[in-house]
Amino acid sequence: MDGDLYEYVISSGSTRKILDLPYTSYVERFVFNGNQALWKQRNFDQYGKNVYLNLDAVNPQPTDLTLPVIQGKSEYRQMSISKRYAVWLETSGDKVMLMGVDLELGNAFNLGAIKVAQFVGFNGEKLALVIDDKLVYRNIVRSN
Repeated sequence: MDGDLYEYVISSGSTRKILDLPYTSYVERFVFNGNQALWKQRNFDQYGKNVYLNLDAVNPQPTDLTLPVIQGKSEYRQMSISKRYAVWLETSGDKVMLMGVDLELGNAFNLGAIKVAQFVGFNGEKLALVIDDKLVYRNIVRSN
């Protein structure tokens, strides 16, 4: 609604605003896991960034996960969130990269190149991907 982000409680029919943006910005798309939200926030100049909010925090504040960048020729809408990780697709040169963030530590990282059709999302804390026409699950393991 109106570019902001609201929570709608189906059982009661009540709504509550969880994000109030200035009139020059809006939530373009989002994913929600019940108490955490990841969204693409865009402004009228077409700059976009990924933002995270933990509604379980004492004083929930949005956290920018990426810097604002102008929308490129190829932008991917796929994003997913689990209790510990959030992932999304980004363009890097001529490749599609799977980007992630550890929501407990706040560290963003690159999970490597991926084909768009491989991306599914999360099943619990495991990343679900399509590889060789099969649904496979992978733990996110970070190394230097």
